[in-house]
Amino acid sequence: MEKTNNDWSMVCWVKTDQSTKANGVFWSFGASTPSSANRVYLQYNSSFNRLVVNLRTNSQNFIRAYALHDNSTQTGITNSTTGWTTSQRGNTNSAGWTMLTVTYDASQTIASNAFKIYWNASQLTSVAVSNNNTRTNNTMGRLAIGAQRHNLTTGLWNGLIDEWAFYNKVLSSTEVSNLYNSTRATAAQEVSTTNLITNVSFDNGQN
Repeated sequence: MEKTNNDWSMVCWVKTDQSTKANGVFWSFGASTPSSANRVYLQYNSSFNRLVVNLRTNSQNFIRAYALHDNSTQTGITNSTTGWTTSQRGNTNSAGWTMLTVTYDASQTIASNAFKIYWNASQLTSVAVSNNNTRTNNTMGRLAIGAQRHNLTTGLWNGLIDEWAFYNKVLSSTEVSNLYNSTRATAAQEVSTTNLITNVSFDNGQN
């Protein structure tokens, strides 16, 4: 799918098993030929304790980043030195899981307007970085979960990931709240199939 000029949303549930903070990629879409020049991804940057979403095309970055401690009301993470670890998982469901949602509005020319990130059902509002370099059309059809698409040996997420889902629309805050469901990780198709393109539940030994 062409990820630059189309609206989309990606959802995943995560649970860190990291005793000390470390970088990790939750998901990464890339072109059929692995390359760092054209990809879109969501990662945790441990140096700055930030969630970072980047639509990178033609080696140009279109970025929005949020420091977790600057959004402590939503995340429950207050200590930037400790970062996001097993001792500071922040606001989670009863089983220690967090739902991360990224929405992308292709009509917006500024990254701070194009992207939204939700922690569980709460939108992060305090932006640390917004980078608005030029975007170019690019079809990104290859997905890596818990790793970088262009390099599957670095930036691995040290923890659990469940119920990854992709929508070809900008999910509303109400739809994000319904997905979160306040209690547990729920397969996307059990909540709504509207504009749901694909999802991965990791059930029944699925890799």
